[in-house]
Amino acid sequence: MARLSLTAPPAATVIIIPFIYNLLKRHPTCMSMIHSNKAVAEAEDPFSMDELDPYESKAIDSSLWEIQTLSQHYYANVSTLAKIFSEQFLKPKYNLEDFLDHTYATVNNHFYQKKKESNN
Repeated sequence: MARLSLTAPPAATVIIIPFIYNLLKRHPTCMSMIHSNKAVAEAEDPFSMDELDPYESKAIDSSLWEIQTLSQHYYANVSTLAKIFSEQFLKPKYNLEDFLDHTYATVNNHFYQKKKESNN
């Protein structure tokens, strides 16, 4: 899911980030993936997306480096949301319905407004 968010449009990524947060809250043993440097230290990420068996995919040996990448996203809402992973997980869970109002139209309006303000 995190890897897909790198190529997803901002409207989708805004929903994926809180979904990943909720998954990590539900499965605390996966929290180690956030701060893991195992995949970074190796030349290649040990996770195999092609493996059908989750136990054999080596996902737990990987890291969620994609989340760190999203914290540098060009769309401010995405980068701000991604930064929640660098803080303590105090929120019980996110209500995903709160993020459904992000669409292509709202993203485009945001950019047009920003461009309009910079021209004034």
